[in-house]
Amino acid sequence: MSKVSVIIPAYNRAGIIEDALNSVFEQTHRPLELVVVDDGSTDNTVEVVREWIASHRASDSTFEAHVFTQPNKRAPAARSLGILKSTGDYIQFLDSDDVLYPETIKQKIDAIRQSGLPYAYCANDFLDSKGQVIGRCGSPWPESNQGAIATYLFHTSGPLIPRSAFDAVGLWDESLVATDEIELLGRLKIHLGRGAYLPEFGHAQRDHGGDRVSRSGGIGPDPSAREVIKKLFTMVQGTEWDNPTERNAIARFGCGVVEAYALSEEYQLALESLQLSKNISTGKRRNLLSLFLMLERVLPRKIFFHLYLSARGRMAKRGSAK
Repeated sequence: MSKVSVIIPAYNRAGIIEDALNSVFEQTHRPLELVVVDDGSTDNTVEVVREWIASHRASDSTFEAHVFTQPNKRAPAARSLGILKSTGDYIQFLDSDDVLYPETIKQKIDAIRQSGLPYAYCANDFLDSKGQVIGRCGSPWPESNQGAIATYLFHTSGPLIPRSAFDAVGLWDESLVATDEIELLGRLKIHLGRGAYLPEFGHAQRDHGGDRVSRSGGIGPDPSAREVIKKLFTMVQGTEWDNPTERNAIARFGCGVVEAYALSEEYQLALESLQLSKNISTGKRRNLLSLFLMLERVLPRKIFFHLYLSARGRMAKRGSAK
């Protein structure tokens, strides 16, 4: 039976991390290893985790748990340390404020075995502070009608990844302020190829109003976001990226970077990001972005990006109405 290591980076999570820990312990798959890396917390997160481990370790011989500490270096460094300290055949990442559903890891292991593919991934729910579902990242669609399914591959807790893949592609890029999961999972995708998509929701992100360990604040006019797009485009060139929707998932992320720069009136950076997104995309999305770039040649930059943002807003409303 394959051993799975679940890696949780944590920062000031004393009041909420036990839900994440319990969700790991309640997994139906065994053998299982839990690795918590505290990222320099200033509260008693480490003590809470140690007490939890002490109360669970002896109750199940097929479950082991460890906690490690580091100075505050952010989530990418914490996850990299977790990989180095773990011993599982597969790696599952989980943020300290999120939860795995009980069958998630077993379902992913089963999908890998049945498909013969090297990894498996799934979609997620969004929960409010009371644990109620307030949204879902996509739908459990069949892969033949996947739409935005590829987006889930690029979510930190989405894939179950073979440990050997990190030996080939390396660890997390600690220089990135945000979007580090997009960059790493892009490297893994190119190395591993196609993965098995599960039509079940496997984990839940929680909206609790506190800082996430990465403290990235989402996509903004952040140079690291544009650098990730450039890096992914370089990686995608000359490779057999077998799924057009996965290329378009990266392009959608790139368009979010474009929007952030345009809203900040950093039009040259927005234009460069839009060109990169067009080059990564394929099919109708590539044609649409090419059309936008033709308009850019004849319109003043401010007017052009006003039109771009308006079109993005209309498309978002249309998508939410479906």
